[in-house]
Amino acid sequence: MSKKPKFYKRIYELRNDYKEKLTQAFVAKKLGLELNTYARYERGESTVPADVIVKIAKFYKVKTDYILELTDRKR
Repeated sequence: MSKKPKFYKRIYELRNDYKEKLTQAFVAKKLGLELNTYARYERGESTVPADVIVKIAKFYKVKTDYILELTDRKR
């Protein structure tokens, strides 16, 4: 039985803790993703590809290690 990665919570938190309230649709569009795909990433229903993790990190200006829960330091 495989464990589901928990870093999807970080993706959700980044969007909701942003200085302005961002919608999933807005973030998905900025990342070049379909809304349903991005929503599945936030819910932990789909594995987030490495290239998308990098895009998310660049969008929010945080380290990929932060998204992957390898550190609590955003930058």
